[in-house]
Amino acid sequence: MPLQNLADLPSIWRQVPDFTAQAAIQRIQLNADGSSPAGWIALSAPLDVLLLQWVWFGGQEDKHWLLHLPTRSIWLCARDRRELFNFYGDVATRPLFRPLADQPSLIEFANPSLCIHQVSSAQERTLLVPMRPFNEYSTTHFGHFVVELMPLLLVARHLQMTLLLSRSLPVWAQELLHLAGLSVLIERCRSFKALAESSSALGRCDLRAGHLRAQLVKLQPALAAALMADLAGDPLDHAVAAGRRGPVAVLSRSHLPRHRRWMNEEHLLRHQSSYRYVRLKPEELGVLGLRDRLQSLDAQAVVMAIGSAAYQLFLDALNQRPVILLCGCMNPDAPSKWLSTYLPFRKRFWLLFQRSASNAEWNTPFQHSPVHIEQAVAMVLSGRRPRQLLRCDHNTWILPPDASMGAAPSFGVDFG
Repeated sequence: MPLQNLADLPSIWRQVPDFTAQAAIQRIQLNADGSSPAGWIALSAPLDVLLLQWVWFGGQEDKHWLLHLPTRSIWLCARDRRELFNFYGDVATRPLFRPLADQPSLIEFANPSLCIHQVSSAQERTLLVPMRPFNEYSTTHFGHFVVELMPLLLVARHLQMTLLLSRSLPVWAQELLHLAGLSVLIERCRSFKALAESSSALGRCDLRAGHLRAQLVKLQPALAAALMADLAGDPLDHAVAAGRRGPVAVLSRSHLPRHRRWMNEEHLLRHQSSYRYVRLKPEELGVLGLRDRLQSLDAQAVVMAIGSAAYQLFLDALNQRPVILLCGCMNPDAPSKWLSTYLPFRKRFWLLFQRSASNAEWNTPFQHSPVHIEQAVAMVLSGRRPRQLLRCDHNTWILPPDASMGAAPSFGVDFG
């Protein structure tokens, strides 16, 4: 269906939360022979879709909508439906899409005058296109890349297909794949920016459009977690860490005040201790630079607040340094959703937390006594492997790698 501009699109679209009724769906069991982590994926038959990409915040983030022209269907997860009002050009009262007041299951395309130049016929090559989230933060945010995109890239390699990305992989993502021994996955990526056939500036954003021949894919969360756990490898040899004589590295985000979580980091660095603490800034060093710096220091262990920088330590097979993660309030019997993104790497870290009946949000600031952090460092470097929670005081606890905890939420970021 050739289009001259977006005004030629139907004005009313039916919301589709998933693959429903658009194409035949296969439920495919992967690695049933036990050679690597097993699980299932849902994979659609090939179908032609029109993809709209909304690029905003100066290119830092993007939103995507898949439109199936024959059935006038648009894929929207629950969060999309809640946030459609955010996507407008120059006038906030005229978003690109909005639900019909009397039929909320239908979406109105609310910019009929928007012009985008000639869009050609569908791409001949069939690309693997993930369902929600569609790389929304995966190529701009470190943690989302690991949690959302790396499992998809591993599946793309298994299927011998190319995965559609919102944009080209940045240098840090390529370095992370190299660190994990997965440089070959770079060949499994294709950027939509290179495929988009037309674009239009809308004031606060750019809108791009392009036809795709796509197979839609969705992973079982347990499969994604198992794939990442397989990359994490074997538990650390704590005797190796205990044999080092270098300092304890403190990974810092102090130059990013808006994202600081550990608010009294300076107290540890000034603390009179038998250990020497050295501050390192991952955002300045980069992926490979941080690894090289830890090696040159011969660091015994790493202390850091919960954050995305931990993933590069977990995925580096050469890193035999225990990691002590710090967080605020957590209920170990019913952990927060964010902890699920670390669980594939449970054998690689210790967690110092403040025990509570409730869980703090990911970015909630917290403080920890240097004395308690030192207790955790001493335990980690002792070579002991306790199998139960360790108490520092009335509400500060240490969760060792082998300690049991309550059932965690399913792996991944919740876009439901």
